[in-house]
Amino acid sequence: MSKYYLLIVFCFLSFSCKRKADSPTAVAPSGGPPKPMLVEALVAANITLEEEIRIPGTILPAEQIEVRPEISGIIARLNFSDGQLVTKDQILLNLRSDEPAARLNKLRIQEEILHLSEQRQADLLKAGAIGKSEYDNALLAYRSIQADILIAAAELRKYTVRAPFGGILGRRLVSPGDLITTGTTITTLTQTAPLKIKFSVPEKYSQRVKMKSRLDFFTEQNQNAHKATIQFIAPYVNDNNKNLEVMAVVDHSNDKDLKPGSYATVMLGLAKKTNSILIPSQCIIPRIKDKQVALFNSGTVKFVSVEVGMRDSARVEILSGIRAGDTILTSGVMKLKAGMPVGISNLNPAK
Repeated sequence: MSKYYLLIVFCFLSFSCKRKADSPTAVAPSGGPPKPMLVEALVAANITLEEEIRIPGTILPAEQIEVRPEISGIIARLNFSDGQLVTKDQILLNLRSDEPAARLNKLRIQEEILHLSEQRQADLLKAGAIGKSEYDNALLAYRSIQADILIAAAELRKYTVRAPFGGILGRRLVSPGDLITTGTTITTLTQTAPLKIKFSVPEKYSQRVKMKSRLDFFTEQNQNAHKATIQFIAPYVNDNNKNLEVMAVVDHSNDKDLKPGSYATVMLGLAKKTNSILIPSQCIIPRIKDKQVALFNSGTVKFVSVEVGMRDSARVEILSGIRAGDTILTSGVMKLKAGMPVGISNLNPAK
């Protein structure tokens, strides 16, 4: 029985010694401190930061309308083709106008007769053969027919549809002989120069958007930056989405890569900040109540709470908690503990 007891005690002591030898916290055979963990780091530096936001926008034409007639009628002649470039006041369409044209011609004949009558009455008035009232009646009839001619001519002009401004026509939606009304769309007319870009700015930035400010934007078809100048800022914030509508005029609107209706990403610069500090996003350690960054402090790890500002795809602005010259640990941050010994394997400059 004593032999079995001694054997169990021996096995227990052997197992305990093995666990102590395998323990990661065991000191080195020499009795020295644990070997420092090697990490990468960078030195914080002040830079000038241009604060900007990226906002979705839409490219718009300078003008765009649906062409409709002023009156109803039957199409006598079409004077355009699909996608045609037209100038201001160019005739697009003629309606049948036989009746109003004949009415205008009749009034002009009557005008000639009344004009001769007015001249004869004027001669008789000078000779004292008639009274002033008789001449006034003749003059009134003459001027009345002149007014009727102006009205008839204006009515006749409605039978001709003209381009209100120069631009590019869309697809033709009617044919000769069609009976159209004031609600019929004949085609569309688009003026593509200068192009505009419309976008909405969140309410918190509304006071920082200024008239005549310059901005950059790019499209999905072309990642090269295009320029525009703000020409309109809405006088109120939209109550539904709490955004401020802004419109800018595009430079070099004849660029073939820019098409009205295209989606664009607007890069709107808000302000320039001096003495700003940017660090990589992976350096931020999120916690429930705050955010922390690990610093190199005389060979050990020190955690500090920071306040963050704007960020981009790879970097975060630090508003407080870090000063220029601090050494920030950038690798293995989730494995670090306060007071833990570390060594720097690669010290990168601030970007």
